[in-house]
Amino acid sequence: MFLHGGPGQGSEHFEALGGRFLERELRVVYFDQRGSGLSERPVNGDYAIATMVDDVEALRREFGTPKIAVMGHSFGAVLALEYAAKYPTVTSHVIIVAGLWDTEVQCPLRLARFAQLRPDVYERARNDTLAPDGSRRNECDIELRARNGLGDDRRLFDLQTIFVDSALARRLDSVNTARHVVYGWEVNRAVMAAGLDRYRFTRFEALTMPALVIAGKHDGASIP
Repeated sequence: MFLHGGPGQGSEHFEALGGRFLERELRVVYFDQRGSGLSERPVNGDYAIATMVDDVEALRREFGTPKIAVMGHSFGAVLALEYAAKYPTVTSHVIIVAGLWDTEVQCPLRLARFAQLRPDVYERARNDTLAPDGSRRNECDIELRARNGLGDDRRLFDLQTIFVDSALARRLDSVNTARHVVYGWEVNRAVMAAGLDRYRFTRFEALTMPALVIAGKHDGASIP
């Protein structure tokens, strides 16, 4: 089961660009999380990570599959890890692709890369370290403020840091446009507000199944 990133990205682009290679050997389920891709938004606004983990289990039961392998990309890695830890007896494998697992480690690395690429915007964000309530902003919050400080250039910057080859970014956009996919900003804002910038997975001892981590030096979304 493929668990996309974002939060709110949807799985259509992976299905179109990469899924067909897996489908030669495997049965692949592309799960659009609640409020993302082709899935509806919950009427009660429940976007808790624990709820989305249980959504994965509900889908497994609906299919009647004894065990599933979960593949999580970026934010989807959070769901894959949490699912495998909560439901180890029905998880055959866990695969993490450019995944988020420890913001305390990963956010400073992304912020350092931002400082190299856009030092002017970085300095403005770095100098504004106090939140409205008087608390000190963490590295993830500073990075988000730095990205927001790019204004109209943010989309281009995000594509440059995530994709080494700009042609891949154009292919992704073309898929989403052709399929009329709208980014799930509601779930994105809800998960971020609930504390995704402080997320850390710690229950590694619960992962008793085979695990594969895929990451690389050009991964600008979730630096390993």
